Amino acid sequence: MIMLESLSKIYNAGKASEVKALDGVSLRINEGEFVSVMGPSGCGKTTLLNMIGCMDSLGSGHYFLDGTAVHELKKRGIGPFRKKKISFVFQSYALMEAYSVFENIELPLKAVNMPRKERRRRVAEILKAMGMEALEKKLPAELSGGQQQRVAIARALIMDTPYILADEPTGNLDRKTGSEVMDLFSEIHRRGKTIILVTHDPAIAGRTERIIHMCDGRIVESTEYSSVESVCSP
Repeated sequence: MIMLESLSKIYNAGKASEVKALDGVSLRINEGEFVSVMGPSGCGKTTLLNMIGCMDSLGSGHYFLDGTAVHELKKRGIGPFRKKKISFVFQSYALMEAYSVFENIELPLKAVNMPRKERRRRVAEILKAMGMEALEKKLPAELSGGQQQRVAIARALIMDTPYILADEPTGNLDRKTGSEVMDLFSEIHRRGKTIILVTHDPAIAGRTERIIHMCDGRIVESTEYSSVESVCSP
């Protein structure tokens, strides 16, 4: 379970260019939920995701993940904790262009020094499960956008972490391919993973269990995106 209490984040604090990216965010996400985060550009969606994913330093407030006080972890403890708990899927896929599909999926296992035989077994299993065996030797440039995103999702799943964070995972895809990627996320959710997905697309958000609407670094209490949009308008 994720618990955020009065989490705030200010960039360039004390300077003329000071930006309050998060402003007292309190949030609870239960184990096994499939949640989307929506809001206009600059509202704090990606900052919130980065805070949850331990990819950015915390500002003020408290963050608990499965009972661990993340805000109290020392810098050297953040990396090992993140690798155990959280995997990421990005809009730009973030694949290594010179690496094959197999090698891209294998990377997180190498990062934790898993023995080669076990790495190869795990990658082969996930390629088979996702119907991508025929792609294992291809380079990212030889794949469609949808195929690249499927590789990115496979890489996120390979460590079997309980939390999957996705930042605009369908943003570079056409609607049909985006829908297919969401089918895959739905299947992953049915297997018990907790998924937090940032999106601008109401149709994508509508396929999740709960939508968190953000505006000006805060969570806005609303059930309809149109009403949130009006609150955020100048």
